[in-house]
Amino acid sequence: MDAELEKYIDDHPSEFDVLPTGRVVCKVTSHEMEPKWEIVQKHLNGSKYKNKKPFFGLESNWYEKYAPYIVVDKKNINKMHCTVTGCKLNKIPYELDKHVQGKKFKRLLAIKLAAEQEAKIKEQKKREKKLAYEAKQAELKASDLAEQIEKESKKNEGGNGNGNGNGDGNGDEQNDGDGGEQQNDGDGEQQQDENNKNENNTNKKKRKRSESGGKKAMKRKKRKKVVKSSK
Repeated sequence: MDAELEKYIDDHPSEFDVLPTGRVVCKVTSHEMEPKWEIVQKHLNGSKYKNKKPFFGLESNWYEKYAPYIVVDKKNINKMHCTVTGCKLNKIPYELDKHVQGKKFKRLLAIKLAAEQEAKIKEQKKREKKLAYEAKQAELKASDLAEQIEKESKKNEGGNGNGNGNGDGNGDEQNDGDGGEQQNDGDGEQQQDENNKNENNTNKKKRKRSESGGKKAMKRKKRKKVVKSSK
């Protein structure tokens, strides 16, 4: 084994190892090679190693640490979507790290966090206002209920007092009723007397007119007789 290759394997024990057969195995790609530095170096520069190296030693959900600002793209699961800048990113750890360290991401993230904080404050004020309104309404309902109970209590007390006073007042009311009936009887008799008097007066006037008319008729007859006798 080359001395340079042996030194590299000693410096990267998590990525490379030497098999009992003497061959070198890459733990990143599971590829076996001859123990020669030129061959291992060619493997290190290959696309297979470069594509798998960033994910080596990572858990399957390694990208979740970037959430909620960087999430898996809905249309392409091999891409990531940044909710802050709106751009698409490769699902590679070092590219995501580079993106979150960029000036654009930091500036827009600060604006986004400020807006979220303001929205939370508004929501808190709205919630407090709603709670205060509900508490006031509950207080008004309690006050109305207490007032209604007090009115009903006074009404019941007044009803009991009227019931106790009915017995005392019946006698007086009965007496008042008797006196009223007697008064009505007296007024009726007086009215009847007046009607009788008026009727008598009317009859007298009729008789007088009748008598007066008869006397006038007798005088006219006498005049006629005198006139005839004189002729």
